Amino acid sequence: MKTFIHILTLISIFTLSCCTPDDPLANCKADPNFEYFECLVDGEKWVANCEAGPIFGCKAIDSQYYKDIGWLILSIENSSLSQSILLYVEGKLEKNKSYTIYGNSKSPSLLGNSKVNNTCDIYKIDTLKMSSFETIFIDTINNKIQAKFNFIVKNECNDSKEITTGILRTKYRF
Repeated sequence: MKTFIHILTLISIFTLSCCTPDDPLANCKADPNFEYFECLVDGEKWVANCEAGPIFGCKAIDSQYYKDIGWLILSIENSSLSQSILLYVEGKLEKNKSYTIYGNSKSPSLLGNSKVNNTCDIYKIDTLKMSSFETIFIDTINNKIQAKFNFIVKNECNDSKEITTGILRTKYRF
């Protein structure tokens, strides 16, 4: 009987666990403390993930929001693709408000490949195309934000990539 209870307990844990093969984030998103970042890059699913190193560990989503000056910086890593996304959003964030994703030569929003080091692997935001970052929820007491976003990036070889149906929920510093 004990074996049966142990097996039933294990089955329940696996069934109710956060991850499912089709959408690893599906069940987790119901938890308001779960942080995630996902989007489509040219129609292919892109999610934040990182592989911990032996010394420093990792954090797939790093968010900083400077409330006084209205500056949000998001650094997101996908270790399995060796890519990262860096987003700058300017403006004092309010719920259900749209913002432009920022990009200039000194601090461009971008999609980059960390393993290859040539200019064709770094895609900077195309400021001539529409970009959007819309806050769904912001809690400036507990430092949490949820938003959706879309933008287009372009490299120096004139190739472009579309980042669409992006959504994130994260805690931020400052």
